[in-house]
Amino acid sequence: MIKEIAEKIITILKADSDLNFDWYFEPPVRAKSFPYGFVDFRGGEEVKSSREKMLYNWIYYIVIVDRKRSDTDDVEKAVMDRTDRAVDILKGNPTLDGTVETSRVTAIEGDYAITEQGNFIGTRITLRTWVWK
Repeated sequence: MIKEIAEKIITILKADSDLNFDWYFEPPVRAKSFPYGFVDFRGGEEVKSSREKMLYNWIYYIVIVDRKRSDTDDVEKAVMDRTDRAVDILKGNPTLDGTVETSRVTAIEGDYAITEQGNFIGTRITLRTWVWK
């Protein structure tokens, strides 16, 4: 079920033209192109149980990365726009097409790394999901 939820997140986001780029299940060693994204399962806990099922609260990180090679602000702005779009999509589909009971965006963070290959700009969306299993 954990993998299926990650796959569903990728499918839903990639269906949007602004987010239709390479997506991975973990940070790639070498990205084929920029921008790219990945969905990382961070774990969770059992929060409730019934006689037959348990309700789990699982956390996923959704990361969007791009590379900046000039002194313009275009890449940062594009990453921010893509992040806003991803958040809107996730908020508009809290059951992830019926894959989970519900979900909620609980945090959005940004970061960057300066390398010889350019500056890497990224955002991380924290998505909490609740699923009966």
